[in-house]
Amino acid sequence: MPISLLMLAAVIGFYVTSSVLGKQIRLADTKPMLIAVGFGAGVIGGSTNAMSTILMMYLLSASDDKNTIAKVGNMCYFLGKVAQIIVLREPIMALSSDEWQLIALLSVISIVTLLVGIRLRRYLPQARFRQLILLILVVLGIRVGWQGVMAFL
Repeated sequence: MPISLLMLAAVIGFYVTSSVLGKQIRLADTKPMLIAVGFGAGVIGGSTNAMSTILMMYLLSASDDKNTIAKVGNMCYFLGKVAQIIVLREPIMALSSDEWQLIALLSVISIVTLLVGIRLRRYLPQARFRQLILLILVVLGIRVGWQGVMAFL
């Protein structure tokens, strides 16, 4: 697992650096490529819990439509959480009522901020959206890289 985290951090670093330097990576927008990226994102997501990162990099390289990128990212995150709930159903059911209240509060806050983000996306230029996604990728890359390093120590 630490190796996969460090490899993911390296891929994210390479992608972001290439994008910032203007060397945009373009992947084919074909069904075989979609299947390959989806499979890779699932395998990497299962081992590192970072499925949306791979899909974001693919979508930034295959599309310039910020609405499509945001929708796919949100759907990926949602489906990942549904899968986690299914896999972790027994420990989840063992949570106390205080923990359930915290989960409910955080869920409401997440939904409200998601709706605010959806409204703000209309006013966000495509170039700024791309910069924000790259910034998020940098933060995620640093996070998974740190987790990989700490797992070795």
